[in-house]
Amino acid sequence: MLTSGTDVGFIRDIRGGQVFNRISKLLLLSCILLFQPLGVAKDQTGTVKGTVVDATGAALFRARILLVEAWTLEEKKAEVQLNGNFVLEHLPVGDYVLMIATPTDIKCFDPVLNRVQLRPEETVKLTITMQFNTQKCPEVVE
Repeated sequence: MLTSGTDVGFIRDIRGGQVFNRISKLLLLSCILLFQPLGVAKDQTGTVKGTVVDATGAALFRARILLVEAWTLEEKKAEVQLNGNFVLEHLPVGDYVLMIATPTDIKCFDPVLNRVQLRPEETVKLTITMQFNTQKCPEVVE
């Protein structure tokens, strides 16, 4: 049985210490979990690559690729190679809009818009078929 005020104070200190000890353990665990990704750094970039073809499957080289990050509006550009392929590497993860258009001297194809979601260390592979527009080039027959 407790009789003195000192004994009660001592018991409060012990209980308070236990509570403090639990809180400090939770805080330490939270910090470890919060900063763990910093200790094991993963590559926070990805790659978008693909092929651009017409309806017959022929490569549409010289098509222009514009990739715009949805939040920052940062732009990355590429040009389709002779084989129809393009590559955009070391892109920050995020949501993008991919726009593909043919050069101004080849206006017969409609531009293409695609949404691209890029995750860490991911390579997004696309095959894009551009559609011929007879209204833009009525004298050319496919």
